[in-house]
Amino acid sequence: MAISLSQLLYSFLKKLTKSDLLTYIVKLMKGHHQQPLFRFRTYSPLALKELQYGEIFFASKDDLNDPYDTKSSALFKGDSTVYKRLIEFILTDQHSGFTFLRGKVDNIHTKVIADYLAKEDLLYDDLIRRISSPEFEQIVVEAFRVEESIGLSLAFIKHLKHFIHKYAGGHCYIASFSRKNNDPVMWSHYAQNHKGFCLCFSFDDDKILGKHPSSFLQEEYKIENVSYRDANNITNGFYCFPGAIYGEPLPEDDRKKHWEDKKAAFLTKFSSWQYEDEVRIVHDDWLTDNANENGVIKKPAWERIFYYEQTQLTGVIFGSRMESSQRNEIRSLVMGLRHNLIMSMGYLPIFTFYESSESAMKYKMNIKQLDGLDAFNHLFDIELLKVKQEEYNKLKAR
Repeated sequence: MAISLSQLLYSFLKKLTKSDLLTYIVKLMKGHHQQPLFRFRTYSPLALKELQYGEIFFASKDDLNDPYDTKSSALFKGDSTVYKRLIEFILTDQHSGFTFLRGKVDNIHTKVIADYLAKEDLLYDDLIRRISSPEFEQIVVEAFRVEESIGLSLAFIKHLKHFIHKYAGGHCYIASFSRKNNDPVMWSHYAQNHKGFCLCFSFDDDKILGKHPSSFLQEEYKIENVSYRDANNITNGFYCFPGAIYGEPLPEDDRKKHWEDKKAAFLTKFSSWQYEDEVRIVHDDWLTDNANENGVIKKPAWERIFYYEQTQLTGVIFGSRMESSQRNEIRSLVMGLRHNLIMSMGYLPIFTFYESSESAMKYKMNIKQLDGLDAFNHLFDIELLKVKQEEYNKLKAR
């Protein structure tokens, strides 16, 4: 018996959760356009440069105000057998510089070293601290029963740290946005105590488009939701190493889940930060050769700049305490950059100017539309916003 279209649709919708169904309906109503996202900025020459050239900077862990944010989630279980395989892997690896020991590994008390590391479960930072301790150095020296054991022991410790940093370290760089534009705390923390401004973005299909300075090709980043919890997601640190170390090849489903969990850890923050209602884009550098015994070498700042397509910027909100001269400077800058865009594109999305002001009744900021720039970059009164939007939609439909 043939199945009707209505039956197929009913079967599809029935399988969706309530949350999925709401998301699906919202996307249908909005034509797959995401709700506007907001990025708070301090007024400064650097922020003006970012606005003029359409820059987004990917911050590293050291740049963030939360010491737990993007912290490594790798946990190394106290498994002496796996540690022993790790030690012997390094001593026999052709790239480690210890190949002359291949016939003498049995003379090294690798189990003593492994047992010391396996005394307890250790997170990544704790494992590195243990390997760097004078106590560990003494244990390694005593375990190496070959000539020049002290120099060889120190070289081994150095290589062990390098190996762990290379495979289990890595950096994760993030750029943050918020779904909210009216929270007074956000304005205080991230927009210079309301003296700064807030950029408004509209992204299609939850993706931000642009390119890196070293590439001529368009790239995209998926906009990821941040979860808020009282504990981080923990991943198996040994899964980062070659399969010979943790004993057997990792099944594909487990391997995929490991890297998904690792990424989820970089999208998790302590529950007290929930007021930010944050989303972010993530640039990971987990598997990198750019490491040494001191850690993973952070990418230079210029490699962490992303030039977004400036048509995705659709508004700016002036802080309630922002000086009028600074507002005018941003207005002029926006009109100038859109003038350059329109020369090559013909027309542009509507751009709206807003201002933030204190609410008399609630602890939230009022966001008021002021005026805007139409598809041809002409300033218009806010009463004409609907007319100008319809004009833009007709241009798009051609």
